[in-house]
Parts: sequence; structure tokens; C-alpha cells
Amino acid sequence: MNKNDCMIKIYNEGRSICEFTEAVRVLERYICPPLSSAGVNIEEYAKKLFSQSEILMLQKEADIIGISAFYANDKRGRAYLSFFAVEKHLEGRGYGKKLLRFSEERAKALGMNKMCLEVSDLNQNAIGFYRKMGYVVSQRASEHSCFMEKIFGKGKREYV
Repeated sequence: MNKNDCMIKIYNEGRSICEFTEAVRVLERYICPPLSSAGVNIEEYAKKLFSQSEILMLQKEADIIGISAFYANDKRGRAYLSFFAVEKHLEGRGYGKKLLRFSEERAKALGMNKMCLEVSDLNQNAIGFYRKMGYVVSQRASEHSCFMEKIFGKGKREYV
């Protein structure tokens, strides 16, 4: 399987909340730490994403192999990436890169000028991935996580 044999689709309203919830349930286990282990109610979380965020699906034939969900309703132009996961066995093959770039382009098309996200300090693979994609740590979010951001159309900035 290569990244060119899949497609990214905007998850439209004609799709089922049940199908989306199941995809989130399957993919969230690839997030470090998994959302469910942190006490997140996956059904409620998926319902909120489904009703309020922009959802992009990475599909291989009929299978959902990745999801990106971000909020694009900030008046200051900040999109907030709330859920991003690709099946673990596809790591390092360019699928995540393709999905994140498409997400950024979609956010720009919606008038956003920046993408922000929160990532656990335990998830060093994700932090490295986001850095390679041009994100920088902007501030601490909590004792165990940080905020990262990428300003669209600007050079890289480093933060502490």
C-alpha cells in the first residue's frame, strides 16, 4: 500500500455518526496515551467532533485508515486540531503527512491562518512528526502536555 492509493474525503453530513464513532474508537488507540485510558468518553467525544468540527477521512477502498478533526471557528483565525490518527502499521509511509497537509489546506480555505494542537509529552513520535511538518512548541498546556502551532505562510519560529 502506498500513500497514492488512498483518498482523503471531507466527512459529509450524509455519513453516519455510528460509523464515525466506530472509526474514532478504532483509531484512538494509536494516540499516546489513548484517549479512553485518560477517561475520555469516546461516544461523547465523537459526537462533539461530528457536530462541531471539520472532519477529514483518509480512506483505502472502503476502510477508514486515518482521521483528522479540527475546529475552524475561532474569530482570530486559529484552527484547533483536536483528533489526528492514522493506523499504526502505516506509520512512516507518508499517510499522516498527506492527511495533515490536506487538513492545513482545508483550514486555510476556511479562513484560518494558524493550526494549533495539544500533544502529550509521552507522545515523542507525534512531537517529532509535528516538528518535521513545521510546528513549534508555543507553550506548556499542562504538566504533561504542550501546545504546538504552525502559522500558515510564515517562516518557522521557535518557542520555549
